[in-house]
Amino acid sequence: MPEGEPKFGEKEQEKISNRETSISKTVDMSPEDESRLLETNRRIFNEQKIKESEREKTDEEKRIIENILREMDGFVRRYGGTPVALNPENIHILTAPEALGIKLENEKIAAGVYSSREQAILIFDVGDRLYNARHIAHEILHFNSFQSVSVDENGRPSARRIGFEIKTYNKQFYFKDVNEAVTEDLTEMFVRQCFDTIPELLEEKRRRLFSNLPENEYLSNEQERVDLHTFIYDIFIRNNDKFDSEEEVFDLFARAVLSGRLLPLARIIEKTYGKGSFRQIGEKTKEKS
Repeated sequence: MPEGEPKFGEKEQEKISNRETSISKTVDMSPEDESRLLETNRRIFNEQKIKESEREKTDEEKRIIENILREMDGFVRRYGGTPVALNPENIHILTAPEALGIKLENEKIAAGVYSSREQAILIFDVGDRLYNARHIAHEILHFNSFQSVSVDENGRPSARRIGFEIKTYNKQFYFKDVNEAVTEDLTEMFVRQCFDTIPELLEEKRRRLFSNLPENEYLSNEQERVDLHTFIYDIFIRNNDKFDSEEEVFDLFARAVLSGRLLPLARIIEKTYGKGSFRQIGEKTKEKS
């Protein structure tokens, strides 16, 4: 195994007990480096700067964000995650898609990003409350996903895990597609379970219902989600003596994203498809260059 390649079955390590930023734990860091990194991240987290093309949030948007954050706390804990104490200042509404740092080919392309470096969420406003709220929830889930950090060969902080994504020795991320698909499925679950508790969003959903407008027209990562659901179904069918439903299999994926516990899922995959299969699947779903 090349040096630095992730050990997918490595022993679970203790997480940071009081998660004040996106970092869940540090790996192979000296106490001094860890303290310096956490202090820097806390400063960035708490001293948010105005972004390019950012506009001030409306009072309605502030209420929506505050309600999403309130509901998200329990949702993340349900899957073993430790929520970050986010506030509306960490979420920035932009009026130009170029400020996201990604190219939007049409308005249905993902219009939000989570930046660990800036400890911030950037959302491009398309003038649709439900669309914006969905993307805010999606990026908040990324922010709250399990994230570990180590140091690179130059002694600089380097992401090791982001949700389900695992950084390899050649600096690529395995399971990127899986991570996005699980996060979007969690987003859809959150929307179904929690958006009706937010008055402004419930009003918009009712308006669409009475106007015969589609409520879920902005679902993203469609092919990745189809692949994930096929994968989950196959694991369930091959292990129906262990699982009562496909939801129980999905629970393992969700917990891997939010709590960082990969080992239970890795064991099931290796049992189902053979030794080395977990790594092979990771290679197939790695970050595309």
